[in-house]
Amino acid sequence: MVKGHVAVIKVARPDVDEEVVEVLERAVNLLGGLEKFVGPGDKVVVKPNLLLPRPAATVPLQV
Repeated sequence: MVKGHVAVIKVARPDVDEEVVEVLERAVNLLGGLEKFVGPGDKVVVKPNLLLPRPAATVPLQV
């Protein structure tokens, strides 16, 4: 089984797109750069876990 590589970096303002992009670039660089893992024609999935400081919300329960 191939093990995945993970980088975890906290984003100060996850609601600011530019900061998310900057942190994503830092994370990739910490892992050694895309060239280390990705070859020509490879497909890549990047799954950021973004949590925003918003109050919980629910919808009315309908039966």
